[in-house]
Amino acid sequence: MSRCVFNEASEDEVQQFQQLLNNNPVLQQQYDLLRQVFGAPGAPALTDPGNYESQALSLLDKAEKLDVLIRQENIRPPVKKIKYWLVAASVAALMAAAATVFYNTGAKKSERKIAGIAKNGERKAMVLTDGTKVWLNAGSRLSYLPGFGAATREVELDGEAFFDVTEDKARPFVVHAEHLLIKVLGTAFNVKAYDEDHSVTTSLYRGLVSITRDQEGEKSQPILLYPHQKLIVPVGTQKAESRSASSKELPAVKIEFLDSSQAEPRRIETSWIYNRLEFRGDNFIALAYKMQHWFDVKIHFEDERVKQLNFNGSFEKETIDQAMKALQMANPFKYKIENNEVFIYAAP
Repeated sequence: MSRCVFNEASEDEVQQFQQLLNNNPVLQQQYDLLRQVFGAPGAPALTDPGNYESQALSLLDKAEKLDVLIRQENIRPPVKKIKYWLVAASVAALMAAAATVFYNTGAKKSERKIAGIAKNGERKAMVLTDGTKVWLNAGSRLSYLPGFGAATREVELDGEAFFDVTEDKARPFVVHAEHLLIKVLGTAFNVKAYDEDHSVTTSLYRGLVSITRDQEGEKSQPILLYPHQKLIVPVGTQKAESRSASSKELPAVKIEFLDSSQAEPRRIETSWIYNRLEFRGDNFIALAYKMQHWFDVKIHFEDERVKQLNFNGSFEKETIDQAMKALQMANPFKYKIENNEVFIYAAP
C-alpha cells in the first residue's frame, strides 16, 4: 500500500494491489483515505476529515519524534523504511476510520431483508411482496432495501436474476447491482452482476428501463434501454483503475441487440431460467466461473496454457464429470475431480 502511495511500486505490483482492492472494499476505503491524507496525485481533497485526520497527524508527529530519537542514538535505518513506518502509523489511525465506515455500512446492511438466496448448484423462483416475479440464478442473493413498498420498491442484487415487475406508476422499482441503479415501472429484464464479472449486463425483454451509474458518488446521465437491447457496463478491474486515475471519465458502456428471432427459452441471456447453461466463445476462465455456480464446485487451473481455450455449447442435465468429458471433445486437456474440486491440466 505504501509503495503505491509513493509511486514506487512496479506495474505488476500495482495490478496485483488493484485486484486485492477489488475484493476488499474496507481495504479500498483505507487506501483512499491514506492517499487523501498524503495528498497523492489524483486523490480528492478531504471534504469531511473528521477525527481520523487528527489521529493520523498525531501518530505521524509521534513517529517523527521517534525518528529523531533513533537518529540521536546513531541508529540509521534506510530512509524508505522510516517513510514506510510513518505510513504504517497513519494506517493505524485510518483503520479506526475505516472500521467506523464499515460499521455504519454494516448497520445499513443489517436493516436489509433477504428476499431470496439461490446457492451454487440451484436456481430459485419467487414472488416479492409487491407481486413482482423473480428468478434467481445459482450463487445469487436478492435483498429488500429499507422502506420497500413505500415511496419506491428498491432491491439489491448480488449475482444474476430475471425480473418480471408488477407495474406501479406511483412506486418505481429500482435494482441496485454493483454501481448501477436500474429503474423501471413495469417490465421484464435480466441482470447479471456476479462479483467475478468485469461487467454488469442488463438485458431488456419488454417495457423500458433507465440505468444510471453511481460510482464514487458521481452519477452519470441515465441510459434508456429499449426492448431486445442489452447494456454492458464495465466494472471490476476497470473500476479500480478508474479510482486511481486522475481522469474522472467512467469506462465506456456498450449496447448490443438481443436475437429476437429466437424464442425466449432459446436465448443465451435467459437460458438459465430453463435449466440450461449456455456458453458462446467463452474462454476456459469465464466458463469456469459459470460452471462453479452451476455445478457447485471449485475449479483450479494447474497450467496457464489451458486458460485461453475457447468453448461453445450448453449443459442441461449433465454431471460435472460428464460436462468435463464433453469439453474434452472440443479441446484437449486433462482433469481430475476430488470431492467438489476440479483440477485442470494441459494435455501432454
